[in-house]
Amino acid sequence: MVKMRLGKASRTILVVDDDSRLRRVIRQCLDSEGYATLEAGNPQTAAGICRKHRESVDLLLTDVALPGSNGKELARRVLPYNANIKVLFMSGYVDVANVQLSPEEFRCQFIQKPFRLAELVKKVRQILSNKM
Repeated sequence: MVKMRLGKASRTILVVDDDSRLRRVIRQCLDSEGYATLEAGNPQTAAGICRKHRESVDLLLTDVALPGSNGKELARRVLPYNANIKVLFMSGYVDVANVQLSPEEFRCQFIQKPFRLAELVKKVRQILSNKM
């Protein structure tokens, strides 16, 4: 299921995780900070959202481990739809070395699960303000 919250926010974040409870908490947190959020529970839905919204998604916030794929592959799939998209990987099982893409592909960042919501918001702000 895809849930979209596009309001008056100026930056749009696509949250991708197969855990619907985590997606909901992250979405509510980011909404409360003034971001527009889109969410998907799998890579296929996420890629479809990026295809539909093209350049309007500013940040892909994705779990590394996804059903039938992974966050790194998803990031590569959305690049043709949005060459300027930024990526924030999240995982409780891998370290940052396992999710790096070449500089030509993305400027990627990583946040280790579990994380505090305040830590996530700070990281998102830094990425979207190009202070990383």
